[in-house]
Amino acid sequence: MAISLRPAAWLDDCGLDGAQRRSVLWLLASVLSNSVFCRLTVFGSAFVLFLDHLGLDKARIGMLLSLIPFAGLLALVCAPFVARIGYRRAYIGFFSVRKMAIALILALPWVSERLGSRAGLLWVAGLILVFAVCRAIGEIGAYAVFQEVVPNPVRGRFSAATYAAITLTGIPATLAAGFVLRGTPDTSRYLSVIGIGLAFGVVSVASLVFVRAGDPEPRAAGEATAFRDMRAAIRDATFLRYMAGVACASVGLSAFAFAPLFLKECVGLAPGVVVWLEAAAAAGGLGTAGLWGRSADRRGSKPVLLIGIGGFAVAMAAIGIPGVVRDAWTALILAASVGAVQTGWYIGAERYLFVRIIPSERKAGYIAVYYACAGVANGIGPLLGGKLAVLSSASAAPYAPLFFTAAALSAVAAALMRSLPLERTGSPARPIPM
Repeated sequence: MAISLRPAAWLDDCGLDGAQRRSVLWLLASVLSNSVFCRLTVFGSAFVLFLDHLGLDKARIGMLLSLIPFAGLLALVCAPFVARIGYRRAYIGFFSVRKMAIALILALPWVSERLGSRAGLLWVAGLILVFAVCRAIGEIGAYAVFQEVVPNPVRGRFSAATYAAITLTGIPATLAAGFVLRGTPDTSRYLSVIGIGLAFGVVSVASLVFVRAGDPEPRAAGEATAFRDMRAAIRDATFLRYMAGVACASVGLSAFAFAPLFLKECVGLAPGVVVWLEAAAAAGGLGTAGLWGRSADRRGSKPVLLIGIGGFAVAMAAIGIPGVVRDAWTALILAASVGAVQTGWYIGAERYLFVRIIPSERKAGYIAVYYACAGVANGIGPLLGGKLAVLSSASAAPYAPLFFTAAALSAVAAALMRSLPLERTGSPARPIPM
């Protein structure tokens, strides 16, 4: 089922004025360019291979990657500050600083040459920590801006069109990265990929300047009210059930971050080919995004997210069976399948979060608790994955315990979320729980 990549095709019936429509379009432009930035820097398979190239073992790679989500705990103390200065201002400001942190990674050869390779590793680790802190604070503002700017009746289709456009821009970027990293890449090639991603990151931040949303709240609302709303969130049974499912799913989904190392070490694929398989996963998501988005808007988010996380559980179990992934072609098929079901999970879970879980009047407190809990789960994932990968490295089936654990946790997430209430399609956010 196709979905239009022209926002005007599904924004016409939402009653938005000219300024609101422009905000949606600029937000979309920012998301697209930011996706390329993320894909070519810390969230792409090339970055995992870069850390491996620097000599880090799997456990340390997992530890470094876990710094990014664990920083989400800062949301609990930073939410009042973000509400007071303004969600949009925090979004732009802290996302700008995190781009600066990535830019400084390009100085790695200079640092290593003058201070040694150990100092170079510490340099990269320190900058990842700065990136993580800025991301955590900036995304409190990002979630609030997304909830305010995107109309609920078309939220699923917005997510689908966004993902489709992200994929159309991301596939060429990933293929280009794979071309740069062909053969046996050296440090300069990895840094070239990061540099290209950084350019898109600058465009992303510049686009946010034209988004009109997320104004500062009064000082009292920005401080006392935020903490009151956090207390309301942890007393909300539906929110807690949703978060338990998201936590299990997040830990399970994080296992896929180790797929590049699995394909390189166990299947014998070259780094460039491994990065190209990321494009196959993106293509799988592109082919199904329209179906997921339209289904979420018409039939509700819950069925979409259940199919997505259930399908991911099946895919992880298949990858864990020795001999199933034996060459580039079987890896391509499974990568495309994982991309498809992950897209369903993300579209369904995100729509359910904004439409059914977060009350718009209490968004600061709810977003802070959500982001902190999700951060802990996403942080545990790489740590657990790295540990399992190390413990099973000498076995006859390396990585199998990691992928089977991911499958089990994803199945638990599906079971937990099956009991969530259905939301009315196209409905506003639910009433505030007292």
